[in-house]
Amino acid sequence: MSPAKRRVELLLVLAVVVSVAFVVRHVPGLAHPYSPPPSVGAIGEPWFSRDADGLYHTRRVARALDEGSVADTDPYLDYPDGAAIPWPPYYDAALARVLGPFAPDEPSARRAFLERTVSTAPLVLGLATTALVAWLGFVLSGTGAALVAGGVYALSRGAINYQILGNGDHHAVVTLAFGGLLGCFVLAARADGLQRTRNATLFGALAGLFAGFAVGAWVASFVYVLFAQAVIGWWMLRRASERLAGGLGSVGGFALAFHVVALVVLWPAVSASPWRAEFPWMVVNLSNFHTVELALGAAISAPLALLGKSALAPDRPLARLYPWLVGAALVLLGGAIALFDVGPAAGIREGFDWVSRTNQFMDVVKESAPLVGERAESGIFFSALGYAAPLALVAWGVLAWRAFARRAHELALLALIVPPMFVQALGQRRFAEAYALPQALVLALGAAWLATWLRERVTAFAKLPRAAWASLALGGVALAQWPSIELHQDKFDRSKNWAVGTETDYYLAERLLCEWLYTHTERGDWCVLAHWDKGHTLEWAADRPTVATNFGSYVGEDSYRDPPRFFLSEDPLAAEALLERRRVRYVLVTAGLAFNVSTLVRATEPANRALYLATAPNGTELPTARWFATLGAALLGDGAPRDRDFRALGPSIPYLRLVHASPLRDTRLNDPRTRKPLSAGALWERVPGARVVASGLSGETLEVELTLAYPGRDEPLVFRGLATVGADGLATVRVPYATDRPNGEGVARTKLVWRIGGASGELDVPENAVLAGSSLRAR
Repeated sequence: MSPAKRRVELLLVLAVVVSVAFVVRHVPGLAHPYSPPPSVGAIGEPWFSRDADGLYHTRRVARALDEGSVADTDPYLDYPDGAAIPWPPYYDAALARVLGPFAPDEPSARRAFLERTVSTAPLVLGLATTALVAWLGFVLSGTGAALVAGGVYALSRGAINYQILGNGDHHAVVTLAFGGLLGCFVLAARADGLQRTRNATLFGALAGLFAGFAVGAWVASFVYVLFAQAVIGWWMLRRASERLAGGLGSVGGFALAFHVVALVVLWPAVSASPWRAEFPWMVVNLSNFHTVELALGAAISAPLALLGKSALAPDRPLARLYPWLVGAALVLLGGAIALFDVGPAAGIREGFDWVSRTNQFMDVVKESAPLVGERAESGIFFSALGYAAPLALVAWGVLAWRAFARRAHELALLALIVPPMFVQALGQRRFAEAYALPQALVLALGAAWLATWLRERVTAFAKLPRAAWASLALGGVALAQWPSIELHQDKFDRSKNWAVGTETDYYLAERLLCEWLYTHTERGDWCVLAHWDKGHTLEWAADRPTVATNFGSYVGEDSYRDPPRFFLSEDPLAAEALLERRRVRYVLVTAGLAFNVSTLVRATEPANRALYLATAPNGTELPTARWFATLGAALLGDGAPRDRDFRALGPSIPYLRLVHASPLRDTRLNDPRTRKPLSAGALWERVPGARVVASGLSGETLEVELTLAYPGRDEPLVFRGLATVGADGLATVRVPYATDRPNGEGVARTKLVWRIGGASGELDVPENAVLAGSSLRAR
């Protein structure tokens, strides 16, 4: 076939696979409609993103446009202390640069534009990655491999989940950069690319550019640098052995360019890293470790690049010895660092400690669940990786043999990365997104090799026209990714989501709670406390500081632990002290909190799990009576602790008043009294509370009661307070609700009713007394 026809075929393949990728990604997904009926999807309608990490990227991009650069700290995190932002700046800087010229000036339009474009960027990046994967298949084995590679990747559920409309996270751009890095290694090593110094240096520099950007977007991408360095080391080792072929003669130039460019690209992010001063050798955040490691790689590569045609020429004895000398020196250096506990030693240990803490805090997150084992969802392995996942391992065996035994150096990096990335995906399903790329290429190469074998040995296959082979390839791709195709219809078709457009859309309810804060409150020296997974949504949609962090232990353990400590507290005074220390003004609670009791316990006192959760005969965990006595359970109701039958166990919380109850309902949880679904969420405001004082005989009890109506509640809220008369003859009850003005959306139906001894009466509670903590005399 002529080169022109091959190019036309490639363009057709690219068009097909990119179109398929677009169809399966451009569905509602995490783009949630505000209010269309169930038959209408989110596309083309006003929508918001449900991706918390994507919303934080949106906040960071918005700040970059307002402040002129990407911030490395955020006063909204871990309030009131603020915290360093764990993510490096490059992805957000790139988004700000691209989106800035198109962002509207009007604030509300600007916010909507940024949220939707940031939450669409991974979809666009996913299409680019699909095209890149198909092109790499073409480079390695022709049009058929391009069709299989692009088709498999386009339908890979692991990748789709992070590239679907509404997802704004950074993983898609990291995978695209990794694909570019892989492509540079392929192009450099195929044919005589590493024999020609100019080509080798060019591809090495381009690979360094991709590597530096990837690490500057997500620090964990440094593992790709390590993979690349391992392959460069292999090439260096083989360089002298293959001196007659001369194919690896310029590997030194490639390696030096790779390390120098990666170092130069990454350096601005490292120099600005807020972690570098306190933790100069930190591994999990940018620090000196990353620059020194790259500089060491450059130092190792420099002699080969500078002396590769003289003292270290492939035919010289020193060339054969050089890789072994380098290896011995690295072993001695690593041993000395570990022995004397200097430099990177502490950072590497901290890296392992961080992984342990992350598992402790975050492994309840769905994307951190494994693909296999007891904690894995049924069928998730094939859903994420496809039915051909086992075949990919078989194809990898052939690939590795060709790469390392048959000197197919262009396959070396691909062969090296498959086993560790596969194991990584098995451990945490989020890594199925990254593994989708090498798996697609391995399957494509395996299919191409199989097709070649069949054409050479089976007459029927030898006579098949190219169109028939294309049909077989597409059919194979569809079978391999059938679980993903089924999910496209069953799970991501918004018309099948019964909640959208109804009063039971609790996703919409949670978003509107945050927007209520944005529109009904003024900024000040205060923050919002909520369950940890609401943090980024609050920081963007409410635009308010939080004590609720999706970053987990990244921003300090107390920031992660304090919300569970509050929600599990049974001591209102101790809980109030926590709110005061954190300067919390509002507490956001959703009905979903009842399903996160295990997470709350895990983040506070895991040993107390049995106090709050009991295992039912069917194996499900149910909250115990102890849970209903906590403040978290109280805030799901009317603010008073209850027993399992919802009978009051004590007075209402005296410093929190309900200001907004969502009119939407969460059908997963019913009110034990009315048997109706609970409000999907509520906002409670911390106030000093008016001090209602009454005189009486020592030991008598002052009781107060106030009934309020809320548009979002089926029944009135009744506040009850109790206090015992002391030795001074007085009893004082704090009342957080006013009778002369609305309490947010709550309106008092009557005056406050009080009783003590045989006396009773009514009392007006002014708003200014509630906010100032003033005393009001009842008797």
